[in-house]
Amino acid sequence: MCKKNIVFLGDSITAGFTLLENYDNVVNLGVSGDKTTEVLDRIHDVFQYNPEKLIILIGINDFLVNKKVWFHPTEINIPENFQKIIEILRENLPDTKFYSISTFPLGKNELFSNDLLPQYNQEIDDLNNEYKRISEKYHVEFLNISHILKDDNGILKDEYTLDGVHLTEAGYKKYLEAIKELL
Repeated sequence: MCKKNIVFLGDSITAGFTLLENYDNVVNLGVSGDKTTEVLDRIHDVFQYNPEKLIILIGINDFLVNKKVWFHPTEINIPENFQKIIEILRENLPDTKFYSISTFPLGKNELFSNDLLPQYNQEIDDLNNEYKRISEKYHVEFLNISHILKDDNGILKDEYTLDGVHLTEAGYKKYLEAIKELL
């Protein structure tokens, strides 16, 4: 039996990454709807695997909550929560190699006016810059792969998204191509 030595941690984008099922050494701890707050609540789930590599992708749900697309009683401080996640993981898994995947851009959708997409995707780029800064501080390799999913206007390509947030099979194949060397 193959050791599960690579853990993916995240939200529905991670949960829907079914191509990972082809890798016996990977465990997928993606949970649909999760925000950084829920990842903090269940972070201990990672420890049992003591993985060689941990790949984290989180933040789009927090972003949509902060834009009042989805209800949440308070605004979420995404960079602060991301830093807490990294600190806890670093403390408890000192021998694990960490990778942070950039939050993906948004595409055309029915959640909000598509006129807001350029502004929102610029804000997601800004969030990714914060992730990069925090990642560097904690010696986490930051993989900004958002650009491979964007069209010329900086929007998630139609062929890569089901609903403007979640990826199609083609989107997941593109994502897998970008990280395949980690597997």
